[in-house]
Amino acid sequence: MKPLLLPLFCLPLCCFALGDDIEFSLENGLISLSPIGDEDSEWLFEFSTDLQSWDQLYELPPVFPGETSTVSLDLPGAQPRGFFRAVQTEGFYDPRCLRTIELTFEDTDWLRQLVANYSTGEEIPGGMQFRDELIEGVGVRYKGNTSYQRVNGEKKSINLSVDAVAEDADLEGYETLNLNNAAGDQTLLKEALYFNAMRKYAPCPRAGFAQLNINGENWGVYSNVQQQDSTLIKDYFDKNDGDRWKSPSGSGSGNGNNGGPGGGRPPGGGRPPGGGRPPGGGGGGWASGDKALLYLGNDPATYESLYELKKQNTDDPWGNLMHATDVLNNTPGAEFKDKIGEVLAVDSWLWFLVLENVFTDDDSYWHKGCDYMIYFEPESGRIFPIEHDGNEAFTARDVRLNPFEQENNANRPVISRLLAVPEFRQRYVAHMRTVLEEDFNPEILNATIDRYEKVIESAVEDDPKKDFSLSQFRSALAALKDSIQTRHEYLISHPDLSKAPPVISSVS
Repeated sequence: MKPLLLPLFCLPLCCFALGDDIEFSLENGLISLSPIGDEDSEWLFEFSTDLQSWDQLYELPPVFPGETSTVSLDLPGAQPRGFFRAVQTEGFYDPRCLRTIELTFEDTDWLRQLVANYSTGEEIPGGMQFRDELIEGVGVRYKGNTSYQRVNGEKKSINLSVDAVAEDADLEGYETLNLNNAAGDQTLLKEALYFNAMRKYAPCPRAGFAQLNINGENWGVYSNVQQQDSTLIKDYFDKNDGDRWKSPSGSGSGNGNNGGPGGGRPPGGGRPPGGGRPPGGGGGGWASGDKALLYLGNDPATYESLYELKKQNTDDPWGNLMHATDVLNNTPGAEFKDKIGEVLAVDSWLWFLVLENVFTDDDSYWHKGCDYMIYFEPESGRIFPIEHDGNEAFTARDVRLNPFEQENNANRPVISRLLAVPEFRQRYVAHMRTVLEEDFNPEILNATIDRYEKVIESAVEDDPKKDFSLSQFRSALAALKDSIQTRHEYLISHPDLSKAPPVISSVS
């Protein structure tokens, strides 16, 4: 995408454009900038003295064509010569933008109702405004498990159903919004850092930042995270006609009634007589593999009690899930490599596992065997992972987490069975090297942290609901960078990762 360029050589200003244009004016030392182009495009402004290095003008909000941002000529560090450019944003979840969302409740008892309805999930009605758009009848409820239970203050994670009353209502194409309170993360950045790396390689929500105001009162800065719904599926798949489940944490009570009647298993797989859990499987808690795609027999009710069916599009979703777990767990080793690709999107799972491990995600498949989502793609007959909860990434105690954690654990069959295949293991290692070079690299990741910090720092300082000081915020950022450095050094020196990869010297 071509940026819009405005050269600042001297006064009066001269303007040239690449493809589109920027309107500008100069008055009393202030430059007013306004992009011209598609009315639905949104733009940020950047400044450069050499056309090589560009700095975002964080004090300027993003604008649409016809809107204007104003900036002083007295730019920090700016020289008499320089350039402005307008760069198109990535939309509502662009982490370079702090979104401001206004909620209004007519009922003065709204806060008590939100607390009272937490256990039932019942929504209360409210109005929501973003920019110039006002949407009435938005459904509002508190959400989360530990992010709700372990936070003593009023700043809870919030779910907004934009289409609660009007079925065709949406906000920039999104029907559900998630404002997460980043519980336990005094940087407020971890979820966005993690998700925006993960989504390059496997299905994962977008994530940015939002400032929430309720009835005119500042409610603070939130992690602004895309819902794992049909819109997300369309980001990664040609069609949206498959089944989607959540493997929940907590008690694990499912939502199986949404799955409809039936069950059974499509042909194939190779289940040994008796089926059931592998040795040592079952039981309770996170050591269990019950929600980690273990094969638990051929009774759909067993799976319905563990997994939440979020969307049914096929005639037999539970049969699809059981068949995949059957092949994953029960196919003999000699046949596994050829069979598993029929039911699992192997490469997508390998990337998913690499990112969860490298970023030490505590709410993960490797750790809990739950807190992730899966999508069955009927066109291929395979299931794909979808990342779910990212606020517990960058877990400091896991900076020396083994890159092959759980490889011998039968209760984590996606890890133990895939990594037992030499070709898949080699691909896993190659993927991890890529992530360490291009994403979980201190030089790259620290620069991203600095950019995100500039986006939210002023709003964090003014956040009356935060449970930490600005000094603690800055200390947490420094600690995060230290842990990234330690984790990176550990992984690149690991014997399996430090080996020289093969070199392709020629192609014939």
